[in-house]
Amino acid sequence: MPLGTSPAARFQAMQTRAMMGAALWSRAIRSILFLWIALALWFIWYRVGLYRPEIHHEFFGRWILCGILSGTPMLNHFTARLSMPADGAWYALPAFTDWLNGPEMYRDSFYQWYWHMATGLGGYYGLGTDLLPIGLGALLRRLAPTARPGRYRSHSRPPPAQPA
Repeated sequence: MPLGTSPAARFQAMQTRAMMGAALWSRAIRSILFLWIALALWFIWYRVGLYRPEIHHEFFGRWILCGILSGTPMLNHFTARLSMPADGAWYALPAFTDWLNGPEMYRDSFYQWYWHMATGLGGYYGLGTDLLPIGLGALLRRLAPTARPGRYRSHSRPPPAQPA
């Protein structure tokens, strides 16, 4: 009767460890991406409020949605048939997007504002939006344990005692 663990049990433990590690890394990467997007959106919201205080962020969410739908290559084919509500009426999405990007409202598209913030042209904010995912990723990598022999109990068991 063998005293150690079977190869199947060791394989199952290794497989479980790998799945748990992948799930943890996946959650960490998704959290970093979510924080990065939230930070970039907050910077754009803040800077729009500084540059255009008279609009009071009234159409900010619709401006982002229209900008993404109109500015994304595969999604912009569907915008001609879509409409957007504003002030109790429905407007065609391309015309509404042009009005939001025009001189009366935000003066540029959402992607242009994002590029402006991400490249640092709006001050030091671009540095923060660029370095946040890099810094958090480096921190996670630094905190990640490395595989060392003898780290787990199955690797550090003493050999079975020999009968005398």
